[in-house]
Amino acid sequence: KTGCVVLWGHNPAQSGDFPEHWGYQDLFANDPNVKLIVVDPRCTEYSPNADVWLRLRPGTDGAMMLAMANYIWDNGLADEDFLKNNTVAPFLVKEDGTYLHMSDLGVPATEGPLNAYGMPTVIDPVCVWDEAAGAAVACDEATSFALEGTFDVQGIAVEPCLQHVLKSIEEYTIDKAAEICDVPASQIEELARVYATEGPVYVMTFQGLGHHANSHHNYKNLALIAALTGNAGKPGAS
Repeated sequence: KTGCVVLWGHNPAQSGDFPEHWGYQDLFANDPNVKLIVVDPRCTEYSPNADVWLRLRPGTDGAMMLAMANYIWDNGLADEDFLKNNTVAPFLVKEDGTYLHMSDLGVPATEGPLNAYGMPTVIDPVCVWDEAAGAAVACDEATSFALEGTFDVQGIAVEPCLQHVLKSIEEYTIDKAAEICDVPASQIEELARVYATEGPVYVMTFQGLGHHANSHHNYKNLALIAALTGNAGKPGAS
């Protein structure tokens, strides 16, 4: 059951003509147990009655999402089991930003089943760091997955994908996002905490995030926080 609905740049009262979302409109309108958060520079029909209304500066959504990701990880709110078993978070990344494959370690790739074009697929497993073995192994052979750490594998420096991503966004603190977005830091912290702990969380966006330069990155950032919290693909979440 959905625990929170986030209207992120979306006003279903005026543009919610998608049948699959009609039920969610009734949910946050009539169920007092479902928290409603609005992230929108505009005052919509839902803003005044929302549990939290983050009236951010237009075009700064991405900075808020990245700050949320850092807050969630730094405060131990991430769903590590989900990250290890359902995402690429434990995949080892080389210094050039590509994954470490078994072929990098001298294990030849093999041909797999034919693809839709009649061409053979390539089987070359990505490596993870198996904490139990203390070594890099093929991802499907690992029994425990490291999400942090720097490792030397046959002279190749690698780190888990999650750590690689978090290092690339570490400048986006809550305080920096508050300055960029022109909203109180406490509101961003609350959104991050609710998103991580009061789910499943359904985020309704549509084109509200897509009307400015490089806006496609917003959806990538949303996917990051969904993966961090286990909301990705969860019933009742988005």
